[in-house]
Amino acid sequence: MIEDFESYSGYGGIIKPGWFPDIVVEGPFNYTGVKISTLLEEFPDLPDSYNITVTSSDDRTNEYNFSQINGNVGVYNGTSNESYTTGGVTMILAYKKEGEYLDETEGPLRIVFINDGEFTSSKLWAKFIVSIEIT
Repeated sequence: MIEDFESYSGYGGIIKPGWFPDIVVEGPFNYTGVKISTLLEEFPDLPDSYNITVTSSDDRTNEYNFSQINGNVGVYNGTSNESYTTGGVTMILAYKKEGEYLDETEGPLRIVFINDGEFTSSKLWAKFIVSIEIT
């Protein structure tokens, strides 16, 4: 069970383009879950570089490269659609938001990027996770 792994919590938010020139900002919210890196430690013979493919219950897939898995993604300030830095966030498989289990609009599991309330692109976040494949 996912909660048997060491939990990790932090704040993260989504930034996504709206009707030009507007942007839509959600959060930051406090998410709790398991670091993807913690889950991957269960596979001792991983190559030096790998990708993961995450599949949602609606059959959508998101692919993440080694750099993204390690938090090297664009970070936004929440007021513009331009990245101001890269990295410094942690990719987790979340099962709680604001202390409550994820509901049917997001969960039961979701990929999120957290830190101290940083915003990352909505394209990186995935809902309704049912499987993770190492490629």
